[in-house]
Amino acid sequence: MRRGEWWLDHRRLALHEPTATMVVADLHIGYLAIRRTANESVPVETLAEELADLESAWNELAPAALLIAGDLMERGTTGLLDAFSSWALDRKISVSGLVPGNHDTGLRACPFPILPEGHRLGCWHVSHHGESGPFPVVHGHRHPAVPIPGHGMAPCFVFMENRLMLPAYSINAAGGSVARRSVVPWNGAEVIALAGNRMETLGTVENLRNVLFSSKRTGRKQ
Repeated sequence: MRRGEWWLDHRRLALHEPTATMVVADLHIGYLAIRRTANESVPVETLAEELADLESAWNELAPAALLIAGDLMERGTTGLLDAFSSWALDRKISVSGLVPGNHDTGLRACPFPILPEGHRLGCWHVSHHGESGPFPVVHGHRHPAVPIPGHGMAPCFVFMENRLMLPAYSINAAGGSVARRSVVPWNGAEVIALAGNRMETLGTVENLRNVLFSSKRTGRKQ
């Protein structure tokens, strides 16, 4: 689904078409492994399985570079960074840099550029937290999602002319409901929900909130 200079992909990432740069955020590699060390019963998932959608999108969309908009890892460790770098190298995926997120701590000897000040793609500024500035911004961090009554949360893009909020790539990352103004405080933002390989525009966040709150009121009356 195209929005301005961006191709929004159902695999929870976006392609900046003028620069042929794929942007992904909030991969949180190692999340399940950390939960297992806490004696939680969670599935075992290889790195290749975790990144299968990313590899599929790279092969299909054929970008020139991959830019990571923060939280590559759940917890910064050299082992995970090396494993990701090997995964990308084996697949000839060119990683142009990592805009570090709050989970990307203790990174040392990174094989690709660390971009703490963010990165420009044309007129767009790529960051993790999405601070407003003089340029349109693309970012992650908030894990935007749409609450579906009885079915949990559906990840989504949030788009405006001067802002693109990416869904978390990790399917294990908790979603931040777009019904909450702390997640989407901007009026007029378009919400585009993801369900498998389908994408559906749900209109503005204000209209969506009205629908969700109306459903809640109806449910209470019943």
